[in-house]
Amino acid sequence: MAVVLIAVSQEAANAEPDSGLSGASLSRTLQAVAGQRDLPETVFVQPLGRSDSFNRSSRFSLRWFSPVAELNRWSHSPLAAAGVLFDSLHNGCEVVQFETKIGTLAVQRTIDPISGCTETALELGTHTTQRMSPSAVEELRVVISAVCGTIEGIEVVWCESLGILIIRIGDGSKQTLEQLQVDSYQVVQARNEILDKYNLQAICVTCMGQQDRGGELPQFCTRYFAPWFSAQEEPINCSALTALAPYWATQLDCTYLRAQHCSRRAGEALLTLDEGHERVRIGGKITVVLSGEVMI
Repeated sequence: MAVVLIAVSQEAANAEPDSGLSGASLSRTLQAVAGQRDLPETVFVQPLGRSDSFNRSSRFSLRWFSPVAELNRWSHSPLAAAGVLFDSLHNGCEVVQFETKIGTLAVQRTIDPISGCTETALELGTHTTQRMSPSAVEELRVVISAVCGTIEGIEVVWCESLGILIIRIGDGSKQTLEQLQVDSYQVVQARNEILDKYNLQAICVTCMGQQDRGGELPQFCTRYFAPWFSAQEEPINCSALTALAPYWATQLDCTYLRAQHCSRRAGEALLTLDEGHERVRIGGKITVVLSGEVMI
């Protein structure tokens, strides 16, 4: 997972205990830091409670920003934040709760049933999708072409509640997906043409993965594009998985899936759905590649 996480003390935030990462002045500072980092997301976390520390607290304030705006969708930020707390900051809790602007989310340690590695996992409600009619596909043709070019044999699915356009390309097209070259400026311009009718927030291109990998879980491959938030592609997005998981669970007739993200910053997520496909558990493993201090 590609994300920068910055642990903010109450002293650095000039905040009262239990107030979290709030205040207009602090918000401007956090956005400026995220702009300087210029990654799909920069995450800020702070323990809640007068005497809590990063290695003891079970409750945290969490905010995440693209280089241009604060984000209000579930990305991979909570998973990454929990992974850093567990592995790098030596938090001993089995479950940590994050207070965010869009709700409270619990993330726990878990074990990948395939590899046996320690991972982090969260549970979210799923979102329904519907296959778009030929006329609707034509209305969105400018966006589809901007992302997929001349690729044929696609299926177009729309998630109204999230504003996510899902484009499924031919099965076994992982290499095509990996090699997809998307012009961010062209996609933004195409979105502007249809925004008055479609509240497009993100685009997912997806295909079925190989299903004969020596007993591994069925998998699908995907890429996620939202260049109006960040020119860089986000490798894993939990909101998108809440729509992709029930879609692929129905297609593959299973409730356990592995999602493989085929961007340059590749990643995988383990998905477990309930029988009604109403909730999905998302698990992932993080790798810390850089550690240091940012003076804010």
